[in-house]
Amino acid sequence: MNLPLLKGKLREHDKTYADLANVIGKSVTTVNAKINGKIAFNCAEAFQISQWLKLTNEEKTKIFLN
Repeated sequence: MNLPLLKGKLREHDKTYADLANVIGKSVTTVNAKINGKIAFNCAEAFQISQWLKLTNEEKTKIFLN
């Protein structure tokens, strides 16, 4: 996972960890752990995030599959 790229996409779209927590139905604490690599995003979360941020296929691959 390329979490710095995901963080950059959040900043680019003016989104917060709280916004992301609402999208994936988790607490801000859990999102923080996921963003910092302590807990992995599951496939459903990756899909929700990708749609929410309107990520291209290339961005999805770079963020979630590397």
